[in-house]
Amino acid sequence: MASYSDSQPNMARGLMGAALGAAFNILIWIVIGSFNIPGSISGWICSLIAIYLYEYFGGKVEKKAVLWIALICVVFLLLANFIFWSWQITVGLNAQAGERAYSILEGMKRFPSFLKQDPEFAISLVIRDVIVSLGLCAVGMVANLIPKFRRQAEAEQEAQAAQYDRKYIEKKNKKK
Repeated sequence: MASYSDSQPNMARGLMGAALGAAFNILIWIVIGSFNIPGSISGWICSLIAIYLYEYFGGKVEKKAVLWIALICVVFLLLANFIFWSWQITVGLNAQAGERAYSILEGMKRFPSFLKQDPEFAISLVIRDVIVSLGLCAVGMVANLIPKFRRQAEAEQEAQAAQYDRKYIEKKNKKK
């Protein structure tokens, strides 16, 4: 895979790429949700984009990096959920007013009160979307990372075998 930087692995630059991908996921969530498709599917998309951009920006996939990528995905999925439902609240307020009287900032301000006023809304829609998106994110990460870790382990085994072969050949040549 071509990468942004073919130099040494750089975790900070990789995490910047993962954050960029996860931030792009907010837009994906809003677009998917605007078609009345559950936006939580973007949890899976978020994990794929974050991992891809982490590697593209020069990060090496290792256990510590996976934890950071997962944390980034969780934060941005929660943010995407908040922005999407704030937008939905704003659309509802504007429909009631009959004009564009409210901005998304007003929806963001009213989001906590909507959760308190309508527990069914909070449980059936918002919390369900959060749980499903985080679950799909976890599935996407596992499905994407297991093959990567296997390939890394195979490459390390091949490198060790090649090193052993070189040492064996050197010993054999010294005896002659």
